[in-house]
Amino acid sequence: MDPRLSRAALLLEQSRYDLAESELRLALAEDPDNGRLHSFLAVCLAERKELEQAQTEADRGVALEPDFPGAHFMRAQILRRRKRLDEAMEAAGECLRLDPEQPSPRALRAAIHLERQRWKEALEEAEIGLTFDAEDPDCGNMRAIALTQLGRRAEAAASLGAALERDPENDVTHANRGWGLLHEGDPRKAMEHFREALRLDPTNAWARAGIVEALKARNPVYGLMLRFFLWMGRLSGRAQWGIMIGGYLAYRGLIAAAERSPAAKPWLMPLIIGYMVFAALTWVASPVFNLALRLHPLGKHALTAAQRRESTWIGGLLGTALAALGVWLWTDSDYALLLTFHAGLMVIPLASTLKCEGRARRLLGWATLGLLGLAATTWAFLVPPADVDQALRFMGYFAWGVLATGIAAPILAASLRGR
Repeated sequence: MDPRLSRAALLLEQSRYDLAESELRLALAEDPDNGRLHSFLAVCLAERKELEQAQTEADRGVALEPDFPGAHFMRAQILRRRKRLDEAMEAAGECLRLDPEQPSPRALRAAIHLERQRWKEALEEAEIGLTFDAEDPDCGNMRAIALTQLGRRAEAAASLGAALERDPENDVTHANRGWGLLHEGDPRKAMEHFREALRLDPTNAWARAGIVEALKARNPVYGLMLRFFLWMGRLSGRAQWGIMIGGYLAYRGLIAAAERSPAAKPWLMPLIIGYMVFAALTWVASPVFNLALRLHPLGKHALTAAQRRESTWIGGLLGTALAALGVWLWTDSDYALLLTFHAGLMVIPLASTLKCEGRARRLLGWATLGLLGLAATTWAFLVPPADVDQALRFMGYFAWGVLATGIAAPILAASLRGR
């Protein structure tokens, strides 16, 4: 290997990306058509989150050295980070065509399947990789995640336990073990593994996200919600649709039964209210508990900037709704009650939008703006001379839009993942 490339590769292994980039740029000044230099430079740029430039360098590396498996692998990594999952899968496949016994591309393909909630395919890719290197940590971790999502938690725990015995300093394995313990309902034990993962690598986002969930899961209400979220996350999009539609139809059936039978109404109302509270929590539990974590000495540092922004927006809307409710209780003002209605319900589409990424976020963002337009139209009809009937009609449109957005959000997120 070119000595300059060897030095850069060593620096990359040490996560000294700035120095590696400097070394690679000096080498490229002397040899601009060296494809491997371009490929390694792409990795440096990706680590600095300059993904478009990284993509350009990765494409250049493949064009100059199409028979170098590493060029295709590095390009696949960048494509995955850019959420271009189909292209990333193809690039990893080309790497395997050139070097079929490499476990790393298998681990990458398994990770892409996991992002798409294709648990069986992820398990298959990881296990193929392990046939070439039984101790490969990346394939081992992908296999454990897939086993957990398939409900085979005991196998996953055994696999991660063996991996930690071989390499107790692997931060990713500790993070995965932590998430496995969250699936098992043991947030305190999970916290130990997340802390250890962050001690080994303070930049490990997977462990940082785990700490946030483990802290929130100590609250029994959120603990129940987390178990539900993790369980739903293991299901296919079709099964998720079935559960949500089935739950809503059962809710409508309970309301109809309560209307038909006044004697049964006192017994049915707790179920109806319980469903409504649970449905609302599935939309707002995460950002609301994130807001509470901002008062926790560890939680406030574990939250990402995006989570803090989300909790600020949600907290602002909830605070407005509660303040307006207080004004209504004090003054009996219809305007205060209307503000409570709009601010409280807007939490659902806003939280749904902020949870999503890519095209799903853009679509839900436009839907949220549309709902704001409906709310504004409602208020416009109340400007003297007021048209109360039209205002009530648009309140109904708004309420149905909020419900539709909340139901569609998780399905959109799953179906448009990677687009």
